[in-house]
Amino acid sequence: MTSVPPPENSQPVPPVTPPPSYQQPAYQQPAYQQPVYQQPGAYPAAQAYVQPYAGVPAGYPGYGAGYAAAPKSKVLGVVAMYGAIVVLVLSVIASIVVGNSVGPIADRSSTGFSYSTSTMTAEQAAAFGGTALLILAQLAGGTVIGLWALIQGIIAAATKRGRAYGVIAIVVAAAAPIISFIVYIAAIAASTPA
Repeated sequence: MTSVPPPENSQPVPPVTPPPSYQQPAYQQPAYQQPVYQQPGAYPAAQAYVQPYAGVPAGYPGYGAGYAAAPKSKVLGVVAMYGAIVVLVLSVIASIVVGNSVGPIADRSSTGFSYSTSTMTAEQAAAFGGTALLILAQLAGGTVIGLWALIQGIIAAATKRGRAYGVIAIVVAAAAPIISFIVYIAAIAASTPA
């Protein structure tokens, strides 16, 4: 190996001395003595367990008994039930009105009913405009309020906050569209010209 000569204008580098080492003072741990245990010659006789109290004071529950839970409010189930009943009644009324409005412009065949808005006269179209809004309100409003009553009835039944009313709300909200459709078809059948 060849050594590289230092540059011509370089100054000598002073030697590097390591920093002084840090000496941690030595600590002495105190000496601990093991306690000496002596075995007794005979063990004392076992004593029977004595309850610290003769009885539980009046008005306080006994050991392990909890306080009676406050009864839950039935308002959630009642509101759901009334909401479902309102949806059912309004939906049936709307089905009767819509069915009686659609019936006169419907064509009866041996297999069912059919109607087309393209063959309506101007008077029929004007009369059907209000019915179309009622159909929209029945579908949108009945769906939203009916689903709300159904979900609130489920929550009321599951959380025991008016369980019986919640079950009634579930049944009525689920049956409302079926009953409404049956009434709608019956109203069309009754009002369609032969």
